[in-house]
Amino acid sequence: LDICSPDVLARFSDEFDYRHLREQFVANSVVEEEIGLQSRIFGHFLKRGEYAGRVGDMRRYHRVSMDLLRRWCYPLVPDNYNWNHAVGENHYKELSCSGSTSSGFDGVSYVVERHLVYRDVGKGHNRSHVGRSTRLMGPLLLGPNGSIGENCLVKRSVLGPNCTIRDECQVVDSHFWGNVTVEKGAKINGAVICEDAVIKSGAVIESGCVIGRGCVVGEGVVLKEFTRITLAEEADDDDDYSGFGDSEDEDSSSSEDEDDDDSDSSDEDEDDSVDDK
Repeated sequence: LDICSPDVLARFSDEFDYRHLREQFVANSVVEEEIGLQSRIFGHFLKRGEYAGRVGDMRRYHRVSMDLLRRWCYPLVPDNYNWNHAVGENHYKELSCSGSTSSGFDGVSYVVERHLVYRDVGKGHNRSHVGRSTRLMGPLLLGPNGSIGENCLVKRSVLGPNCTIRDECQVVDSHFWGNVTVEKGAKINGAVICEDAVIKSGAVIESGCVIGRGCVVGEGVVLKEFTRITLAEEADDDDDYSGFGDSEDEDSSSSEDEDDDDSDSSDEDEDDSVDDK
């Protein structure tokens, strides 16, 4: 937890070229000796029953999510929140427009069952289906229109809408976004699976793995710890300070300069030949 004076926040807009906020910007601000920068600190003390958590990586993201499902953040719990709220409604409308999930989830709400298992209060086919022989161990949240087959183990995880888990699968300490499909016999432990991803039968995904949107993990594939898969193109972070002009203009100007140099050299050669004669 970093406690800074308002002067530090005011200077942030002028010094925005730091890549890491805590390691670089805050550390440099602390060591500086400007007047008034270190003389005062401001803080907020949590009262009894209040909750705060810093999410900086996937492990902490999972821990904060589990704390929420364990009702440490009450009244901010799934069964007290209705997706008719503006944020949830807009979120699902955006997903519906992008094709990530089907429409019809406006007004989704949850109910908490035994062992801190949260399930949607759906109507008809929208309610999640769980096989009779499947074990559910909380804290656990099952999104709407999901399906879990027989002889599965789902433990300490969050499953978004339209997720399908076939028979004999294991999902532990994982987070599924929308439209995730896990085929028969797959094992997922401590991973994040993004929208529209498909995990083929018999695949094994170990702790810390992140499967990007639309990715497919093949049948029987074993992903080692902290493997990341994505279909997105790698961004080029190299800065180009070659100039602000277009490359074609630069090429044409350089070619013109070369032509001028060649013509000058040819003229000098002709003058030298005349002098020799």
